[in-house]
This record gives sequence, C-alpha cells and structure tokens, in this order.
Amino acid sequence: MKFEEFRHAWEAGEIKDKYSHEVEADYIEWEALEMEKERWLELLNENKIS
Repeated sequence: MKFEEFRHAWEAGEIKDKYSHEVEADYIEWEALEMEKERWLELLNENKIS
C-alpha cells in the first residue's frame, strides 16, 4: 500500500490499533520519509532546470 492509502485508512479509522506505539511510530516514520522524498525530488528537479 502507498502512504496516501495508509493515511486515508488511518483518517477513516480503518487501521487496527492505530494508536498503539508500533503503528503510530510506523506512521510517523513513513510520513517523515515521504516528506524527505518529496524534498529530494524538488531539489533534483531544480537542478535539472538550472
């Protein structure tokens, strides 16, 4: 599943034990990695244009 699917399921209450330490830590880490990936892609795209 992609993060956006997971986020949607999280917000819809479809994730079992979503506030358990393990699941919540996974969510936070995954979200941070997605944000980092987006930032790297932005930097790569900026360098292609320059």
